[in-house]
This record gives sequence, structure tokens and C-alpha cells, in this order.
Amino acid sequence: MDRPIRVLVLEDDLAFRDVLEELLLDRGYEVVAAGRGEEAVQLARNEPFDLIVADIRMEGMSGLDAIEQARELHPELGAIVISGYASEEETLRAVRLKVGGYLKKPFKMQDLLDRINEFVTRRALELRQAHELERARRALTWSLEGLGHLGEQLHAGRVLRAAELAEGMGRHLGLGGDVPRQLRWAAILHQLEQLMALKMPERVVDGLDILPALRASLQKREDAAAFAAGLCRR
Repeated sequence: MDRPIRVLVLEDDLAFRDVLEELLLDRGYEVVAAGRGEEAVQLARNEPFDLIVADIRMEGMSGLDAIEQARELHPELGAIVISGYASEEETLRAVRLKVGGYLKKPFKMQDLLDRINEFVTRRALELRQAHELERARRALTWSLEGLGHLGEQLHAGRVLRAAELAEGMGRHLGLGGDVPRQLRWAAILHQLEQLMALKMPERVVDGLDILPALRASLQKREDAAAFAAGLCRR
């Protein structure tokens, strides 16, 4: 990542909290520490964090409750939990919350650093993959729009007209996310197949996985599917 990882430390033992804070600061992390779950949630409400390192059991709001509420504010927040003792119920809940690691007190500080390094590596990979996917989507959109303009020159605007109608209908029907844009892509591809005998190999579309939401939404909305199909046949 291009910036330091921001870590929220939640620990009610002041001396141990200071040790954790100093350790992570020495390793180059940005650290904010809290002694109560309610305080940690308020900090997360005021500013974003990449990772929370939280004790499970403490007076007032538990560490798991704090993680859950902080994730409502920042869904991508990573989590590592530490505890001297955790019940079976707490352990199962930590699993459901998909915490990135569980450390039982007493533990070696290197074990904590290893868990954090694993999180940093995983997050960097996720961000890189998301960036590459967005670049691929933009390139695909640019290519399809370019082909659409070519088709427009060949057939008096038929391609882009169908694409605009398909996208507009998707928005009118309340199809969320990228579905309206995916409808636009599908209409362009279909029109170009008709106009230019362009046969896109199935593996090209499936490999990029650009239309999963379209397929799912149109299966549930037969009226939208019929409308889009009618547009593409015009």
C-alpha cells in the first residue's frame, strides 16, 4: 500500500495497551488506542482504519461487539482478536466475523506481527486485483463503445440507440449495481454480431465475468429480459 496501515488497538489493560501501541508504532504503523469498546466504535466513526486488534473480554462493550459495529461503518476493516480466555460461543462468533487471527494471552509479540503482516500482504493483493479488474472493465467499456461508434457509422446509429435503450430500461426497472451498464454492453455486442458477423467466443465473456449480475437479475425479471431481447432484435 502507498500509505502506512492504520491500526486501532482495543485493550482495557493500560500497561499492555501501551506495549502494543509502542510495538506497532516502532514497526511503522499508524496506531490509535482505545480502552473501551464504545470508545473504539466512536473512533471508527470519526476516521477510517485498516485493522483493529481487539481484546475480546472487557467491561462494557466486548471486543467482538466493537468489531461488528466498526465493520458496519467500514466493511473492509480487518480484525485480529486477543484474549486470555474465550468461550466456545465467542470463538464461533469470531469465526463468523472472519477475524484474521486469534491470539491467546500470553503470546509472543512476533506472532502478532506475523498476523498483521499476513493481513497487509492479503490486503495489498486484494487492492491490486481490484485495480487490475477496474482497468480491464474500463478497457472493455472503451473497446465496446468504440465498436459501437463504428457500428453506428455502418448502420445509422442502430447500435448505440439499442444500447442506450437497454441501459435506460435497466435503470427504469430499478436494476442495481452495474446491471444497467452490463445491459448496455450486451446490447452493443448483440447488435455488432448482427451487423458485422462479430462472433465473440464464449470464453472471452465468461473469462472476464462481466455479466453475472445481468444473468441473475434477468432470470428474476422476465419482463426485463424480454424487453432487452426485443431491443437487440430491432
